[in-house]
Amino acid sequence: VWDLKLGDTPMDLSIESGAYKGTFEFGGLALSNLTIKDGAAEVSLAFSKPNLAEMSTFHYETGASDVKMSGLANANFNFMDFSSGAGDYTLDFSGELKRDASIKVSSGLSNVIIVVPEGVNAMVTVDSGVSNINAGSSWSKSGDVYKQTGEGPTLTFVIDIGAGNVTLTK
Repeated sequence: VWDLKLGDTPMDLSIESGAYKGTFEFGGLALSNLTIKDGAAEVSLAFSKPNLAEMSTFHYETGASDVKMSGLANANFNFMDFSSGAGDYTLDFSGELKRDASIKVSSGLSNVIIVVPEGVNAMVTVDSGVSNINAGSSWSKSGDVYKQTGEGPTLTFVIDIGAGNVTLTK
């Protein structure tokens, strides 16, 4: 068991691990870049408070895992790159979105849930093999592009999934 506490000095943070069960609370830190690489993991990750720095890149790479992330708008990143193997993944963009952000999701055989609160501008382009795309009532569709209209900054997603399910919800 590791219990690490970090201060509010701006930093780049990199975490690499194999199979594990972990809980990360990054709220209130000053992360300039965040990289997480793991294997078969069960992870709960949260930004319950805004990141005190503008994050350039948030990179998460995982194998066959169950990953739940919340408060991602509070991460204050410019670009998020999430890549995964088989598994269940929830990316919840609740929090305070201060600027436009781009998100790339690449996944194999998996279930991916993207949570974007109602009232937040979002555009999702899906490139998939054999996948089911389920979008809630706040989303409109044109071809492979899904949009949610709101105010303020915009989240722009590109989702590349081999097979599985993608759910867009609020």
